[in-house]
Amino acid sequence: FVLFLTGMPVAFALMAVGFVFAGPIRGVIPAVNFYGKAMYTTSASYAWSPLMFFMLMGYFCFGQSARIPLSQEQQALYQQDCLDFGLGMEPRRCGKGEGTAFMQAGLAFAAETFPPKQLRLVVASFNQRAIHLYQKLGFVRRAQVVHLRSGQPFELMVRPSTGNNSSL
Repeated sequence: FVLFLTGMPVAFALMAVGFVFAGPIRGVIPAVNFYGKAMYTTSASYAWSPLMFFMLMGYFCFGQSARIPLSQEQQALYQQDCLDFGLGMEPRRCGKGEGTAFMQAGLAFAAETFPPKQLRLVVASFNQRAIHLYQKLGFVRRAQVVHLRSGQPFELMVRPSTGNNSSL
């Protein structure tokens, strides 16, 4: 429990606890050898070994939970039949060239899970890197809206559907 409070990643905390208990039972040398072998065989079984450390890349949300609150006048923009698509990338991963792969994973999930529709997202107007990425992936700016509570400007963007799920 103390290891979690110090901010140690879950995988490392579990390994540390396992080592502490395996050391006295099997001996220090066998415990060290076991963890070296276990880490290698585990990481070799993943396409990307960082996955074994349970690092969160970000999140996706769909439907109502992907919308921001808008004024009554701007609510009409949500009337068009689109699947609302929301996302957030873990801040330490931003600006490192991982956005395209992250977005493509979300788009593939949407294509497999939901019927073919246009996708709609909103992005803070100041976030020019994200806007550029979304445009590169086929999203088009439709309107600038204002967040009802913060008063901040957002870009409402739509990705037209081509009629088949594989192209979402």
